[in-house]
Amino acid sequence: MRILILVSEAPPIVSGISRCIDRLTQGLQSRGHLVDVISAMDIPRMVLGEIRISSFGLFWPRIARRLSQYDIVNLHGPAPTMSDVFLLLNRLSPGRRRPQIVYTHHSAIEISGVRAACAVYNRVHEGLARTADRIIVTSRAYRDLLARPLGPTVEVVPWGVDGADSSLPRPLPKTGPLKVLFVGQMRPYKGVDTLLRAVAGQPALSVTLVGSGPLLDQYRARARAAGATNATFTGRVSDEELQAHYRAHDVVVLPSTTRAEAFGLVLLEGMAAGCVPVASDLPGVRDVASPTGFVVPPRDPHALRRALLSLSADPARLHHLQQVSQEAARRMGWSRVVERYEQAFVKTVEAWQARQPRALPTPWASGRLTLTGLVEDFKASSASLLLFRRGHVPRVAVAWGSATLPERRLAQRTWTAGRPQLLDPTTSDSDLTDLMTLAGIGSAMSVPFSCRAGMTGVLNLSLASTEERAFTPYDLERLVGLLSSDRRGELADTSSHSREVASDPTGH
Repeated sequence: MRILILVSEAPPIVSGISRCIDRLTQGLQSRGHLVDVISAMDIPRMVLGEIRISSFGLFWPRIARRLSQYDIVNLHGPAPTMSDVFLLLNRLSPGRRRPQIVYTHHSAIEISGVRAACAVYNRVHEGLARTADRIIVTSRAYRDLLARPLGPTVEVVPWGVDGADSSLPRPLPKTGPLKVLFVGQMRPYKGVDTLLRAVAGQPALSVTLVGSGPLLDQYRARARAAGATNATFTGRVSDEELQAHYRAHDVVVLPSTTRAEAFGLVLLEGMAAGCVPVASDLPGVRDVASPTGFVVPPRDPHALRRALLSLSADPARLHHLQQVSQEAARRMGWSRVVERYEQAFVKTVEAWQARQPRALPTPWASGRLTLTGLVEDFKASSASLLLFRRGHVPRVAVAWGSATLPERRLAQRTWTAGRPQLLDPTTSDSDLTDLMTLAGIGSAMSVPFSCRAGMTGVLNLSLASTEERAFTPYDLERLVGLLSSDRRGELADTSSHSREVASDPTGH
């Protein structure tokens, strides 16, 4: 399959989302799929504190032209002014062959100072998300939020973890302070303030904070002011150093304060190394932490302190929870995630194919004719295949290939004429001439043929204006011959019928 992933963050950005996209992309590519990624790094955006405004809408025409080449678009969100704009414009764009949309929902949007506006936005985005063909979430909590009786299928696919199968068993805890590890960006919703207040003045606890971000210096100052001499900030570290930190600590903590935290990949990474997860009681996060660790109310340093001290005071219980946490992580490798995504993509495409009119003539059904094969045979620059519903007005039902606006206009002209067309920029149709010139088309052939289900097909082959040659009447005659070489696939003014097909005429 050809897959496009649209996401706010991807490598080289360092974040949990970025890491998930990297593992998913590599896993799908290793299974033979062609995967492209468009992220915020590719589209300019403006950042105002926690608010990010993308210029995605300005790039929509360019992106929309690429969509027909993909089988699946895996859209990740919510990403304000990006995922919402895509869902809306993709829904509103008429007469275009749309790939199937599998939407991955990460979290709610919650920003301090604009919570009311965020609540409205989340409801609107949830409605837009249900226009996708399938939804994937990371927890049961978000499945319950998005699932509707008449809506798209919502699947739960938790994220994975690296090296869970090869991690060594945890030895018995050593005497001394409980070693607590925080990993994350230094941003307001991560709850670093809560953690510092929980550990300040507690000699039985030692906390290491790994990560960078805009509030790093501010948190260091607050730790000094609170007397949290048992807190150490490392800043950003390498992947190797991070794994060493996981192995050297007893507990991994995620004290996030809002639903912007919806899974907690660092909890799973810590569990794989044998850390007990302790986290805020938030949707999605609790699904990861509660089976083998502790959840505490957000913004409650006293509850967080009690949970950590209880583990410090009971080494036997700590060791037991470390073992079961590590065992739980072993069942959550990335190969499982990639396989589940691949299955979801395949099921989505198969469901789409089952809904389409199985209308193409036998040469397409047999695989003898494909757009890719015709492009190679006629040395064309591009090809498109459009199915029109029969009636007084030519309306595109399904389109494959390039199917640009000039090619659609060319197909409509052919549909109206009811006979093969050989065109170049000198044709008498000035509107079509202008479109061909604008699109860089120097020569084109367009042939109609009959289909089932009350439809007419039109095949277009185009040569770019940069080509030194043009299609000839002989080329057109040969193309007509290929389309009508089977008695079940004749030209559009016949009454022949065709067998049902479920294959992709592009030849991919």
